[in-house]
Amino acid sequence: MKKNISIQDKRIRLTVGAVALALGVYFQSWWGVLGLPLLLTGWMSSCPLYTIIGISTDHTSGETCTVDPVSENKESPPEAPQVETGDQKPL
Repeated sequence: MKKNISIQDKRIRLTVGAVALALGVYFQSWWGVLGLPLLLTGWMSSCPLYTIIGISTDHTSGETCTVDPVSENKESPPEAPQVETGDQKPL
């Protein structure tokens, strides 16, 4: 699998996943199982969901994040209309 997770993303996934798994074991709850996908994707540095939706937080590979709606809009904003004020005196 292609790496698509940044170092920061990886650290967050590993930390949150480990905490969720530990709390699930401590409280004997199935909620701890939610930590497993986070640990797995953090360990592999690849997220299948990111691949499906086409994003990447890893900027070391030379690619840029593909989710940037601001840069997709290349048009400049419309200019504000000019308003003539005439000979108004300040208050």
